[in-house]
Amino acid sequence: GMAVVIMTSGFIVLTPLTSNIIALCFIALLVTWWLSVRAGQYKTLFISLFIMITSFEMAYAQITLPIESQAGTEKAVCERALANMEPGARWALYKFFSPDFVFYGKTYVRTIDTEKDLADFLSSKDRVYCIVDETDYAEINLSALNVPAFKITKLEKTGKRAKTFILISNRPGKPGDVSPGAKI
Repeated sequence: GMAVVIMTSGFIVLTPLTSNIIALCFIALLVTWWLSVRAGQYKTLFISLFIMITSFEMAYAQITLPIESQAGTEKAVCERALANMEPGARWALYKFFSPDFVFYGKTYVRTIDTEKDLADFLSSKDRVYCIVDETDYAEINLSALNVPAFKITKLEKTGKRAKTFILISNRPGKPGDVSPGAKI
């Protein structure tokens, strides 16, 4: 059979030969550890542990990192969103969370899960922003909640996991914004 290793970035399919080699190496390592501990050969135990850690780090660098870099991050989306906001403005993510936004935004990012919470957030006296996935954006009906919402810009994420986000605010930002009360 074919072994499948599940990683955070997706699936990597290993051939039967590769998976058998990995299994044999792992078994040999366990036997080496067991024999080293029984014989009191702690130097051999240390060396085998060092070899295992080095091997896993090399495999990570050769397999996982290239896949993650192809998948892309939200860095460009976050930078473009922040470029459309005033410094220090409050902002949130609607119905999703990504640690990339916290890291690249260098600020606290609120997560909003319901239309009611989104309406409460956009009802703020201060100017606030929210990043919404395009599919969720199409389903939001803030006109029923009587809250002004303005489409500021589209944010495109490229790469293996391409997505489109919409940046909205409770105040107009530039010409072409959606009028208050309109279905956004």
